[in-house]
Parts: sequence; structure tokens; C-alpha cells
Amino acid sequence: MRMWITRLATIICATIGIALAAPAGAAPCQRNCLTPGDHDFSMQQGLNLRTFRVHVPANYTGDRPIALTLDIHGHAKDSADQQARSGQQQQSEKLGFIVVWPQGVANSWNGNGCCTVAYDTNIDDVGFLRAVIAQVKAQANIDPEKVYATGWSNGGGMAERLGCEAADVVRAIASIAHPLNRNDCHPSRPVSVLDFHGTADTIIPYGGGNTLPGVVLPREALGVPLGWQSAIDSLAAWKVAAGCSAELKGTQLAGASRDQTYVDCPGGVTVGLVSVANGNHDLYTRDDNAVSFGVPSASFVPVAAYIWSNVFRP
Repeated sequence: MRMWITRLATIICATIGIALAAPAGAAPCQRNCLTPGDHDFSMQQGLNLRTFRVHVPANYTGDRPIALTLDIHGHAKDSADQQARSGQQQQSEKLGFIVVWPQGVANSWNGNGCCTVAYDTNIDDVGFLRAVIAQVKAQANIDPEKVYATGWSNGGGMAERLGCEAADVVRAIASIAHPLNRNDCHPSRPVSVLDFHGTADTIIPYGGGNTLPGVVLPREALGVPLGWQSAIDSLAAWKVAAGCSAELKGTQLAGASRDQTYVDCPGGVTVGLVSVANGNHDLYTRDDNAVSFGVPSASFVPVAAYIWSNVFRP
């Protein structure tokens, strides 16, 4: 029986737009230490009360540093939906890492070119997520070299943005159904990247393109594509951002699904794309209570488990 420990901690911050410095190394928590179960937190960001849920695995004792991952929901969804569907909670219990589900303003994130309220009002989501990471580090024994971010759709775009703008605290990112969607990504240090994109996605097309039918737009403005960057162009942009060589390793997965990864990159990082054959715009998971979404079983890729086998390290 899972232990559910819920606590609400309100942290009043004058601003979290300023980047919070990460500690030099992992250290055991001294007070207000997290224990196994779920913990709900809130913090004030300007006029917005921001919230996030932290799940600590049952085997956590705090005596050794462990991994931390942000698991970011999509547009018009919420953190509870992501927790229920992504499969990251099951991986947390299996592998022993802490997972956080942050909540976006009006169920949206200020990702690269998307979406609605957060993007239109320029919410400082990078600052918020930096503060979330800092808060969890203060209350748990986190390995600073094992802090990751993943997300679906708009949440995937937010993870991509963290890879560009918060590489000092995030070591690897995985995006599901959202490209990098920019060509001016300059991470402060190399980060590993693994994107998943369904070839039959009609919301954010695998092949990219404008979102306004019949309207011809320039390819980009200020480094951000107008419309959607294709999955292949996103991979190419990350290759440049990471400084990888031209060596591309291809791996055949279930059915016609395929992994293409640049493995010769500075700092030992990798940059890859998993093309999910006939996959739609949804999460792909079969872990425990979750079900398979948006992809024929013959080409199914268990994304949550695949992320931890190939780009994140527990």
C-alpha cells in the first residue's frame, strides 16, 4: 500500500525571476526533510500562486544523493493529469528517484513559441522551475548531476527551453510531442536530449509547418520558428547546440519506430530523436495503471521506461 503524505508549504518569494544558485554538491537535508509519499507545495510569483507536487519513492532514506526529474504537463492539462498518465511515478518507485509535477499558469507554459496565457503574458516559467529545483534540493539529498526535465506537448516545449536556458542546473531533457522550436539555443554547458514524436501527430506535425492554413509565413523570427519546427529540424538544431559530430546512430525499435541519436558530442552527452511510427499527439506508456495512448501496439515505445534506460540516470 502506497504511503501518501501530503503537506502544504507556502514559500513567499519577492521574486523568482532571478536564477537561484545551485549548491556545489549534494548534501543530506538538515530540516523540513522530505519523506516518502506525496507533498504539495506553493510559492508566490508576482500575482500568481504557483504550485507543485513532489513524489518521494518508498525506499528513500536521505542517506545518499538521488536523481530528481521535473515532469511537466501539456497545454490545457494539469499536473494531476501528468502524474496519472506519464508513467514517471511508476519509474520513481522502481528506480528510486524523486519526481516533481509543477503546475502551469492557466494550464499553460511559456515554452518556445507556445502556449496561450503563459506565453502571451511572458510568465517567467524558467525562474519558477529553477525555484522548484532549489526548493527540492533544500529538502532532499539530490545529486546535482542528476537533475532532469521531461514533459509532454507544451510541457515538452518547456523542458526544451530549460535545456537551452537552465543547463547550469538541468543535465538532460526529454520532450514528448514537442520540438525544440528555436534555432538560437545556447546552453551554458552540454545537455543530453531525447525527443519523442509521433509520425501521425496532427496537433504538432512531425514534419512541422505553419499553423495557419493557406498563410505563407517566414520560416522564423528572432530564432523562433513561425509555426512548428519539424522533428528532424529539431534534432539538427540540438546537434548544433550541443556541438555533436555528424555521426548518427540508428536503432530500429518496435514495428517501424526508430531511434536516431548523435553519440559523439562534447561532455559525453547525446542528442536523439525517437520517431514513433503512426503515433499521435499523446503520451505513450503502459506502466502499471497507465494505458497505451495514441499509437498502434506494433510500433509502441514505452516512453517513461525508455527515457530512464537511454538518457536519464537514476
